[in-house]
Amino acid sequence: SFSDSDELVCTGSLDCSLMLWRISDGWTNRLRGHTNWVLCCAFQPGGVMLASGSADETIRLWNLEAIVAEVPEEEAQHS
Repeated sequence: SFSDSDELVCTGSLDCSLMLWRISDGWTNRLRGHTNWVLCCAFQPGGVMLASGSADETIRLWNLEAIVAEVPEEEAQHS
């Protein structure tokens, strides 16, 4: 799924996670919380929230402003 601004891309995965990419600089962040395959994701118009649906029969809402402000796992492990 692409954000309204085409700045962020999100994909769901069979490993129960979502992957969020910022196109402009290659920043990434893996979102974990589902317990089964992630089947769908969609950005809220305006780009404040992200929704994801899973085979675990849950829908999760993600606060994009907080997530984008986080240091990605890869950078945190290397600092």
